Amino acid sequence: MANKQDLPNAMPVPEIVEALGLNRLRGRQWFIQPTVATTGSGLWEGLDWLMKTLKNKSRTSEGISAQKGPTAPSIEVQAGK
Repeated sequence: MANKQDLPNAMPVPEIVEALGLNRLRGRQWFIQPTVATTGSGLWEGLDWLMKTLKNKSRTSEGISAQKGPTAPSIEVQAGK
């Protein structure tokens, strides 16, 4: 979660992705959700993504929906301000 997106100097999501080198990650899912905790903006969306991702990971590890081959990274970016 990229909090404090309401502040004028908040780093936009694409800059966060670049600064953390997320595009170079392989075999990992990631998602950056812009948020403003004081208003709740973006919090439910971020938690929803986390819940769905963990639920899918649990199913995969149990063999319910196992995938063949290496997993490509998830590249889900929501535009910041």
